[in-house]
Amino acid sequence: ILIAFFIRIPILKVRYFDPDEFQHLHSARQIYYGEIPYRDYFEHHTPLLHFILALIYPIFGEEIHILFVARSIMLLFTGLILFSNFILVRRLYGTYTGFLAILFLSYVLIFLEKTLEIRPDVLAVILWLSSMFFMVKGIQLKQKMKFFLFSGIFMGAAIMTTQKTIFGLPGL
Repeated sequence: ILIAFFIRIPILKVRYFDPDEFQHLHSARQIYYGEIPYRDYFEHHTPLLHFILALIYPIFGEEIHILFVARSIMLLFTGLILFSNFILVRRLYGTYTGFLAILFLSYVLIFLEKTLEIRPDVLAVILWLSSMFFMVKGIQLKQKMKFFLFSGIFMGAAIMTTQKTIFGLPGL
């Protein structure tokens, strides 16, 4: 698991850039300059990731290295995906199965490719897994309303990251 995670670090700098990555950073830049999505410029993604990425512009400026800083943030999000996946699977099936789940996930090629890119889907997966964790915990424990509230908050945040998360709602 650690090998699969840390091998991403040198790949961050040499992997080609998907055009969507520039679009997401440009949207974050527009927010940094005070523009409002859907009013001042066109955007077809929901803006939570863009607001988060706008926070790095005052620190790192508009130089080329901001691309790699944003990709490093995606690396942090990837670690959170693996951790969230482990926590959810451990809660349902036990620790051994949790480790197996993140081991297998770590070596899936599409997971490697897409979590290296600057994409709202990476953050949405964390929020969606968190929503499922609180839903499962609410079902398993007696204090249901509190956990269902947190599940709803995380699902709403996931939808504010990417509208594709809505396709997971019928499953929940």
